[in-house]
Amino acid sequence: NATTTGSLAVTGTSTLATTTISTLTVTDQTTLNTASATGLTATDLYATNANITNATTSTFFATLLNAVTAIVTNLTATNATATNLVTTNSTSTNSFISSLVATLANITDLVVGNSTTTNAVITNARITNATATNLGSTNANIVNGDITNLTSVNATTTGSLAVTGTSTLAT
Repeated sequence: NATTTGSLAVTGTSTLATTTISTLTVTDQTTLNTASATGLTATDLYATNANITNATTSTFFATLLNAVTAIVTNLTATNATATNLVTTNSTSTNSFISSLVATLANITDLVVGNSTTTNAVITNARITNATATNLGSTNANIVNGDITNLTSVNATTTGSLAVTGTSTLAT
């Protein structure tokens, strides 16, 4: 049981059992095993198998970060891979998404290849070379459309209706 004021210099290897130190400076040391700290400030922290709880950082750089559960505010990532990502107010440029499930989304300039969509609401869409099975539309406005095998129930036409080929019109 020793008490010291000022500074304590230890050279070589030292083992400290249950010790309380208010300010500790470690220099020229690359390994620190089984340590716990409160209010830790570190420059150039290298960790293998680190368990960090309730950490706050203003600039955190990681080459490979594997986080089981993390809350990150204002994340900027380059070439990131995420599994089961939940985001609020996300902005992305040049995203490549293999399977997107969006409950509520505002998407501008969307390019879609091979999409299966259920209950889509689209405003001011321009669709080129579309194929639809069981297309249901309320208030469709089609300009210069080529439609094959159209079946219509209670259709109303304003202006003129041009029919080419053979047609049977009932009363």
